[in-house]
This record gives sequence, C-alpha cells and structure tokens, in this order.
Amino acid sequence: MEDMKMNGMRTRIGMGILLLTSLLQFGHTTTMVRMNLRGLTDHADLIAIGRISELNMVLRDGQTWTVATVLVEQAIKGKPASVIYFQIPGGTRTVEGRTLVTVVDGTPAISSMQKAVLFLNGKAPEYYDLTGWEQGYRHVQNQNGQEIVSLSSESPERKKLMPLRVFVNQIREYMKEGSR
Repeated sequence: MEDMKMNGMRTRIGMGILLLTSLLQFGHTTTMVRMNLRGLTDHADLIAIGRISELNMVLRDGQTWTVATVLVEQAIKGKPASVIYFQIPGGTRTVEGRTLVTVVDGTPAISSMQKAVLFLNGKAPEYYDLTGWEQGYRHVQNQNGQEIVSLSSESPERKKLMPLRVFVNQIREYMKEGSR
C-alpha cells in the first residue's frame, strides 16, 4: 500500500514538472530600456511624421501582429517612401467565433487615422519596427489649434507635452550633434 502511495506521488510530481516545463518554454520576457529623445534619435534608422491609414492583423508562427500602414507627411531622418509599414506584436483576431485580444506590454496603443512621430528601425520593403516600442511612437494631437506631441500610452512622461515644431527642431539638433 505504501509503494502505491509513493508511485502516485512520484507520478503527480513528474506530471507537475512536465507541465511546468512545457509552460515555461512558451513564456517570453522583454526588458525595455528607457530611452530619451537623443537615444531614440540616435538609434532610429528612420524618423517620420505620418498618419495611420490602416491597421491589419497578421498571424506569424501562431503569434498575432498588428501591421500599420502609414501615409508619410514629413521625413525627419532617412528617406521613406510616401507609404510605409511598421509592425508591433499583439492585436485582435477571431478564433473559433470568439474575439481574442493580445496586448503586449511596452507596445503603443494605436488607432486608424492617428497622427504620430515615428522612430523606426529596419529597411523597406520589409516592415519597420518601432525603436523602443511605445517610446518610438509619439502621438500628435491638436490642442487649441496647435499640434502637440505626447507619448501614446499612460506613463509618467505623458504629462510632458511639447509643440510638434519644437519637438522636430530638437530631433534635428540631436541629429546635427550626432554627425559632428
């Protein structure tokens, strides 16, 4: 009787270890390094002001990604096409008639027709990636007839608002300093 209890306990422990091991292999961790505007400017291959015209969800290796189509209004760094695409992990998809929303920490909340300053890495025609994820997406909003830049997510930096023209001039200053 004692042997049967021991075998049952060993089986449960073995199954628990197997379950834990299988769950751990699917877990991923991302540590985001905070970057200031100078760091974003230095690390980005392309900096542009544009408006998101379309959002599409794609499935890659079982993972949901959002691909944003952006109509470029102004290039600050690099030479983008008039239409560019960037991708972020997460998004919304339908699975067996149910809506599955995947939200990944550190990615910006974006929506169609939103205007933003984008700090991007990569080369066209592939999808660009946001430099520093949400840090590389600065939402442009209109306040009292003036375009203002802020972060897209709720964070301590969100309280820091700046006129778009001042923001762009600051980026250009950093670019000049970096080329010396």
